[in-house]
Amino acid sequence: MTTRHDLSASMEDYLEVIHHLIVKHQTARVRDIADALDVKMPSVTGALRKLSQKGLVNYDPHQFITLTDEGERVAKEVARSHRTIARFLETVLDVDPETADKNACRMEHAVDDVVLSRLVKYLEYIETCPLAGAEFKERFGTFCKHGKDPDMCDLCMHERTKNMK
Repeated sequence: MTTRHDLSASMEDYLEVIHHLIVKHQTARVRDIADALDVKMPSVTGALRKLSQKGLVNYDPHQFITLTDEGERVAKEVARSHRTIARFLETVLDVDPETADKNACRMEHAVDDVVLSRLVKYLEYIETCPLAGAEFKERFGTFCKHGKDPDMCDLCMHERTKNMK
């Protein structure tokens, strides 16, 4: 069984793009993959041959490209990693969506399952804990813009301890 970590970042990107194209348009063609990845069509052909040899895509130069069951599983893992990292960057670090997406695309290849699982848990915590949530995000945004302000920290601690009583 192939894992996403058995593949190069480039091969993961190909699988992810093929998956997105199939979901969006029901088909994936060499031209569409090349456009999505901003590469030349011969590069796509070479990558598809490698992915086909690994049993991840069904590739015939005269047919649409499809993912094998194994290829779809790996593509979904990569896409999940991408979504999780982008969501973390946006939700926790207050990074704008475009920047979060570009960075997630680069980071998704390096994050292992343990770290990804922790990112998911942290997002769940931020979104459900009454002591975290939107207020935490707002205060973090203020901290990013203005740095540490001892008066604001004292006020925050006072409010939190008052609310805990």
